[in-house]
Amino acid sequence: MENGALQVTAESLGGDAASVFHVDEVLPAYFEIQATITMEKPTAGWKANSYVIFDYYSPTDFKFAGLNASIDKIQIGHRDETGWIVDVQDNMKIKPGEFYNILVAINGTTVTVLANNKEYFTHTFAPRVDQYGWVYGLNSGMVGFGSDNSRGVYDNIAVQILPPEITLEGTEEFPDTDGVVDFAPVTGLWQDNGGRYDGAVESGSDRGVSLVDLGLSHGLEIASVLELQATFNTENKGGLIFDYYDEDNFKFAAISAESNQLIIGHHTSRGWSIDATYDMAIEAGTDYDLNLSLKGRTVNASVKAANAQNWQGMVGYVYNAVTVDGASGLLTKDGSSSFDAVTVKTNDPAFRDPDDASFLKAASTPTDPDEEMNALTYDALDPLINAAVNRWTESTLFDEDMLARLDGVTFLIADLEGDALALTVDDTVIIDVNAAGHGWFVDDAPYQDAEFIPQGNDEELAAKDTSDAYGDMDLLTVVMHELGHVFGYQDLDAQNNDFEIMSDTLDEGVRYLPEDTFTDQTPAGSDSLISLDLTPHENTVDDTLNSLVNNNPWLIKYLVDGAEEDTDPNGDIVVVVPEEEILQSDNTDSGTTTGGSSDPVNDSQPDSGGKGKKK
Repeated sequence: MENGALQVTAESLGGDAASVFHVDEVLPAYFEIQATITMEKPTAGWKANSYVIFDYYSPTDFKFAGLNASIDKIQIGHRDETGWIVDVQDNMKIKPGEFYNILVAINGTTVTVLANNKEYFTHTFAPRVDQYGWVYGLNSGMVGFGSDNSRGVYDNIAVQILPPEITLEGTEEFPDTDGVVDFAPVTGLWQDNGGRYDGAVESGSDRGVSLVDLGLSHGLEIASVLELQATFNTENKGGLIFDYYDEDNFKFAAISAESNQLIIGHHTSRGWSIDATYDMAIEAGTDYDLNLSLKGRTVNASVKAANAQNWQGMVGYVYNAVTVDGASGLLTKDGSSSFDAVTVKTNDPAFRDPDDASFLKAASTPTDPDEEMNALTYDALDPLINAAVNRWTESTLFDEDMLARLDGVTFLIADLEGDALALTVDDTVIIDVNAAGHGWFVDDAPYQDAEFIPQGNDEELAAKDTSDAYGDMDLLTVVMHELGHVFGYQDLDAQNNDFEIMSDTLDEGVRYLPEDTFTDQTPAGSDSLISLDLTPHENTVDDTLNSLVNNNPWLIKYLVDGAEEDTDPNGDIVVVVPEEEILQSDNTDSGTTTGGSSDPVNDSQPDSGGKGKKK
């Protein structure tokens, strides 16, 4: 190290220099290496080059990418017993002593090099094959830096394991085992069959296609990473389809029992084209694991017999346009294929939780997980909403501006994932259908608190052990908590918070009230009674939820199902507050969606269902 930069110099003139470092975890198929590099001038017999090293196995077995100022070239190559072999290079004016920002992006066996944010080229290497026949991508060796008879200088070194934040991940094992991944058949015959998803071609066709439905009306962002993996078998050809725009324009990665190959290819109006292959034995009717990694224009496909120790086939390819802005899904060709499990993983920002997303969660697992419980209905929820609003109006924190914020608010019932009890998104409050398995206490006298005992103050109460509230989650508390979000309050750490109603977790049998409210209130007949219609009509429940998720695609990770109601939940609800006392709010639902790049073939996107909620 000198002046805060790493210097990598050969021990003597004419030698190599390499410095590799330990990354304390297995690198994924897609990762990046970035550094700020330069080199000293080519004097006294020294060259002037500086390289990023990857897939390092020994001093004479590695790959490299970087700058050669001696000949003004940016290069990708490999090292073997004969020396440094350049596989591809391009012109670049390079000045020794001047630092350059280099990014080496690796996807399986494919390498892309950028210098000062400009992409120069992409190159695909053959996979590494060991003595047992296992194959490996460029993520299997070590990474570092080096030079060929030169004195390289490196600064701001980082290995970036991407995606840095998985925003969506789900595995469907059929039928309907996952709340994230679902499929919408486009062509062919598709059906659930004993824990598998079978696809077959129809008469007169050569393919069956079923697309992943993530609730989006567009493809992924062009900078996103997409990884698909399927366990399946085929009687002829089958696999994964990607960058799908219509029945004539798509790309695919498949295994062929007919030609014994792993294939990457594409289809246009002119027919099928094979772009890259890897020869290996494929047995019809036997399950294989196929992994597909997509980033930018690069594609990497890996395959092995199901549950085998390592990959047995691997191939990469580089297309002229990005590969993630179309739809993706499953493919069977010239016969049937049967899928056992499919995993989808991406870092697309559409599925990233917003900064202000906050769930009210159960503080513990259910005391009685085997308890039979009824699903929450809108008939049961409506009076609790009104009671919650009234309890807030009794608080010293309340003012009329807060009441105005209720204009446009909607309450929905849905099956939320995990231990989530409720969530507020924009001006919509989502209540879990069964209190995350704890069961709801729906108080039929929500102004009395008769089932509870005060715990030293007026804001915290605990259920009597003989009451119906004992062992259940208090629905009134949850609704009041979510109204707190509507009124502008944020979740608070339950361990360091005196404002209990906004605690981010809730225990069974506990009721919290807004600050300075009082128990045993009886507002019946009072002129201040507020009754609001804040739940949707039964005929619009699904549409309301679908619209919410279409504007907030990240919600698909947390919604298992929507709740249905057989009767009109709002038939007996009226507003008894004079209209002039209710201020109108300017808040509107401004959920946004972001699209990928335009279709290089045509501007239409496939209809992937876009149903916005699962199952």
